[in-house]
Amino acid sequence: MDLLRAIKLHQPKLMLYHVVQEKQRTPPVITQTENEDGTFSVEVVAGKNVLASASGPSAQAAEHLACRDALKNHYSSELDTAPLPAELESYHSEEDIEITK
Repeated sequence: MDLLRAIKLHQPKLMLYHVVQEKQRTPPVITQTENEDGTFSVEVVAGKNVLASASGPSAQAAEHLACRDALKNHYSSELDTAPLPAELESYHSEEDIEITK
């Protein structure tokens, strides 16, 4: 993995939001569920397609994994050509991006 790709995957929610909006014009939807054992499950959906799901010890960790997997598995070529996070016109921190339902 090259350095630029690693930088983009460091903020997967931001990059997923950018890449999906550029391609489909509608932002992805992230749903979170707290499991009985205290872990969290997250699902990333774009349109009617489930792009990825992940579980983790916190909602943020599960979200990070699911967004990263969605990018790597469905938008790899778009990620390679996307600008760096700081170069995005509408740069926001990941915490400011509200795509969770």
